Amino acid sequence: DLQLYGSDQVLNHEALAQLWGQVQKYEPEGLFLFADQIAFALQPLLLSQKITPGQDIHIISCNGENTYLKLLHPRPASVNLHTNELGRRAVDQLLWRLDNPNSPSEKVILRPSLLPGSLD
Repeated sequence: DLQLYGSDQVLNHEALAQLWGQVQKYEPEGLFLFADQIAFALQPLLLSQKITPGQDIHIISCNGENTYLKLLHPRPASVNLHTNELGRRAVDQLLWRLDNPNSPSEKVILRPSLLPGSLD
């Protein structure tokens, strides 16, 4: 029951290394990671084990966070969830709901998009 994030929301690198130790036994061809921050932390670990991302293992991460992605070579593909737009739409919806409490519920859908990786 390893926790990747502590109560302070900081990535636990030791837990990540332990999880990778469990996963690598299966010799995966690729990984889907739920956050670009994980890809940023995992890539040096892989390289230290002579595993080359983009060649030995393919990575797709999530969130489209350029802060992390721009530092990765090769840059993995990332599913952009448009979190800024999602937050803005949530606030707009909340403000509208406060003015219209008896209106029927409404569903707002934002489709994710795939940001391609680089091959470097």
